[in-house]
Amino acid sequence: MAAWGMSEVNARMFCENDVMWYDENVNLRFFWSKDCQVGFEQIKKEICSPKVLVHYDPSLHLTLASDASPVGIGCVLSYGISRWLCERPIAFASRTLSGSEKKYSQIDKEALSIVWAVKKFYLYLKGRRFTLITDHKPLVAIFGSKRGLPVLPSTRLLHYALILQSFEFDIIFRKTIEHGNADFLSRLPKTPEELEVKDDITIFQMPQIETLPVTSKENGDW
Repeated sequence: MAAWGMSEVNARMFCENDVMWYDENVNLRFFWSKDCQVGFEQIKKEICSPKVLVHYDPSLHLTLASDASPVGIGCVLSYGISRWLCERPIAFASRTLSGSEKKYSQIDKEALSIVWAVKKFYLYLKGRRFTLITDHKPLVAIFGSKRGLPVLPSTRLLHYALILQSFEFDIIFRKTIEHGNADFLSRLPKTPEELEVKDDITIFQMPQIETLPVTSKENGDW
């Protein structure tokens, strides 16, 4: 079902197989034909193709959708372009939760997914205004600009809020049924890979670059 949600978000811009779509308000018996399987395989192939993924353009408004599940967190960096009737993704990212993170409350997991997503795409987001999208409504009030922090927030949420204060963003709520792109990534996260040993120069340079302030214009010049 998670994969189907991901497909619904992206597939209509490239899938020409009409057999995959039907009116949800009509009471039809579920069936899965050979044509359905062909269409589903087409969707899986095209989701990561140039028809879906687009290059970074600093002149367009960025959106960052994130979500958390019991096993992982995921996010999608996109452009919200109305003429495609959906968001055009720039990049997808996900990871599994650690043993301790799996014990977090759901609101903490959702907040973690936002903070991790912002850190993941730091070079794209720092120095410009963007829109955060979450399917966990309480976080809109906690991290939104219209209200301050709750009087007695948890230490973890307070820590996350302080991290987000260094970014300029609007945060909006989206129903889970419409949040399939990030939901899919959180439920089928990328598994950890073996640690790759880097040379001394790379290890030294990368932390230095991450600490330097950067604007979207400077990022585009790179």
